Amino acid sequence: MANIYKLLPIFSLLLVFSYGCASSPETAQEESSPSIWQSTKRFYREYVNTPAKVDLGADGPCKDYEVCLGGAIASVDLQLRDLQKVMDNSDRAPDTHWVESTMRRFPWLSGLALTDENGKVVAKFPEVSMKEFTIDGLQEVPEGRRPMELRTTVADSPLGKEVYLAKPVYTEGAFRGLVVAHFDMRVLMSNTKDSDIFMVTSPFGVLWEGAYAPGSTPLDGQDWKKLAASDHKGTVSSGGNTFYWTSTYFGNMPLVYALPTTGGFLGKNAPSTELKKPEETGAPEAKPADAKPAEANAAEKPADAKAEGQPEAEKKAEPESKAEEAKAQNNDTASNKQPEPAK
Repeated sequence: MANIYKLLPIFSLLLVFSYGCASSPETAQEESSPSIWQSTKRFYREYVNTPAKVDLGADGPCKDYEVCLGGAIASVDLQLRDLQKVMDNSDRAPDTHWVESTMRRFPWLSGLALTDENGKVVAKFPEVSMKEFTIDGLQEVPEGRRPMELRTTVADSPLGKEVYLAKPVYTEGAFRGLVVAHFDMRVLMSNTKDSDIFMVTSPFGVLWEGAYAPGSTPLDGQDWKKLAASDHKGTVSSGGNTFYWTSTYFGNMPLVYALPTTGGFLGKNAPSTELKKPEETGAPEAKPADAKPAEANAAEKPADAKAEGQPEAEKKAEPESKAEEAKAQNNDTASNKQPEPAK
């Protein structure tokens, strides 16, 4: 309190000086309040809160093939994300209700399983499956990942690749086992619209080939673990063909979606040549097969008119023929009639 009383004289002197520095009545009249307010607003708009300008005619940074790929993979990516959320919340031994509801929610799953800390299968649904169930690579914590995070691997078999997604189960800090969901990517894609226009690949190989031959695309032989770690999208090229790709993580595995931008892979057996416009190739523009020259159309018109007029002529001739038939019948009747005897 004593310090505050000591500062009071200083504050009093500051008030006096500030009053003396105030603008005179003449200056206040010259600089009216509206003009000061207008200049303040102008400086505020120019330097503090500049209004945003939107060029509606400018092309955005997104390319056509990016939009195409994004729209095609939207439903697939959404379902895979939902599965990860469900599995991430299953940090304890699942019961029958959880298994049934999960299989109903994701009908494209091959099955669900529960293993112990040694990798032995404790429970499995369905009990019998076409592919051999395996959890190789899921028991250990992946490099750079936390123990509780989802783990992913892909197992190959004569019937195709099977994707495994596992959630580790810990009790009081001790590893107790895994809750595992597994599926074939082809089953998921079979009910997905426009799934033939893109491919799905991973560090374990191609999971969905779409309408392309996987052995001849630029996606083969790429280090997707390294590429996906450095960026989430890009292009790869080989043999005059270019694929645009974008990636996301499914568990700890990078999942890569890709489609061709140049070169054109229209068949599964071999890449076809890219279609070009007539002006690029110098060839004359092709006309529709049913298009006919004007002379041919003009020549066909009289024949058509004659054909159209033919039914009318037949209609006119029809009554005349009926009249002649009736006349002939009357003549026959008259000739066959016997004369009456004379009275």
